[in-house]
Parts: sequence; structure tokens; C-alpha cells
Amino acid sequence: VLGLELNKDRDVERIHGSGVNTLDIDPVEGRYMLSGGSDGVMVLYDLENSSRQPYYTCKAVCSIGRSHPDVHKYSVETVQWYPHDTGMFTSSSFDKTLKVWDTNTL
Repeated sequence: VLGLELNKDRDVERIHGSGVNTLDIDPVEGRYMLSGGSDGVMVLYDLENSSRQPYYTCKAVCSIGRSHPDVHKYSVETVQWYPHDTGMFTSSSFDKTLKVWDTNTL
């Protein structure tokens, strides 16, 4: 039986104001992670350790919060990288919408 432990060398910048419902790591480089929360916020993180320090915090590249004009009205339930273009991802919400996002324009 394998055991699971938290990685003590790495942390993630705290952006969400409530629970995180969904995560997705980009399938090409494994460098970027998306998160979506019950607060309606989506965050794009850079997982790369550019500082080369043994202990580091993965920083948010951008967040899509309540002030963004196209934000979901309710909890974000899914975020998923688009498989053929790593600059794009989709999100869905209890507000009955599915949205397509382009990271190059955020």
C-alpha cells in the first residue's frame, strides 16, 4: 500500500476566499494549474520554481474575480485546459454557463 503525503517543499499562494472545487494542470508542460472556487473565482498558477529555492510558493499569474465583467455568477464547478491549445481553457458553473477563456487576453 502506498502512502500519500503533502509536499513540504511547495505551497500555493492563497487567493480563494472559500473552498476550491476544481483543479486542472496543463497537459503539455505541467507548468500551469487552474483552480475554480465556490467563491466564483478562478486562478491561474505558475508551478515552476524559477527562484531555485528549496522551499517556495507557487504564485498566481492571474485571477478572474468578481470585478471581471465575464465572471461566473455562482460557484465555479469545473476548469479544464483545452487539449489542442494550452492558452485556452473552459469553465462551468451553477449559473448554467460554460465559458471559453483565452489566457493570452487575461
